[in-house]
Amino acid sequence: MNPNFDDLVQAVENAAPNAPALQKLAAASSLSAALSDHADVLLGHYVELCRKEGHSWSEIGRELQVSKQAAQKRFVDMPLGRATPRTRNVLDAAHQIAQDQGAATVRLDHLALAIYTEPDSIGAKILENLGISRSDLDEAIGKRSRRQGAQLHLEAPADQAVLGSSLELGHNYVGTEHILIACHRDPNSLMAVVLRGLGATRSEIRQRVEEALRPVK
Repeated sequence: MNPNFDDLVQAVENAAPNAPALQKLAAASSLSAALSDHADVLLGHYVELCRKEGHSWSEIGRELQVSKQAAQKRFVDMPLGRATPRTRNVLDAAHQIAQDQGAATVRLDHLALAIYTEPDSIGAKILENLGISRSDLDEAIGKRSRRQGAQLHLEAPADQAVLGSSLELGHNYVGTEHILIACHRDPNSLMAVVLRGLGATRSEIRQRVEEALRPVK
C-alpha cells in the first residue's frame, strides 16, 4: 500500500493555494516530515509488540533488513527532533537521571522526573497543580519499579510514545505536556500505574493539557 502521489500533491496545493513555489515547497516539507513521523510511530508500535512477545533485536533487525544495532538505535534512541527548548532541557536531564540509575535507556519515568527541572513548563505546572511533588513522584516510581523489575525493558520506547502523543493531538512540536500524555499511552505501564495512584488519570491529564493550550480570550 503506497500513498497516492496525486493525493499528496493535492494536499500541498490545498495547504498553500495560489502560493509561490517556495511557499509550496515549505508546505511539502512539512507534509513529508509528518508522513515520516507517522511512519516511525507505526513501525515503533509493531516493534513494541515484537519485544513484548519476546523477539530479539536481531530478529527485529532481520525483518526490517537492518542490523541489530541499527534497529536498537532507531527505536530505542530515536531523537525527538521537534522538541521545544524546554523539552530539550528535560531530555538532557532525563539522560542524566537514567545514567545515574545505571539504566540502559531513557524511560518515561526518567522523563517525568526530569520535567521538574523546567518548573515553568506546561508539564511541570500541571503536576504542580495536581499537587504532585517531585519527591512524591520519585517515591511512587521507586516502589512500582521494584515490583515490575525486569519487565521495564519491554515497555514502549519513551521517544516513540512521546512523539506519538504529539501526533495524536495534531501538533507539530514536542512539549513537556506530550511527555505526560505519553505516560498513559499504555495503561499497564509503570508511569500509567504510578500517575493513576497519585490521582493523575489519563482523562485528568488530557483535560489539563487542553486547558493549558487553550488560547486566552
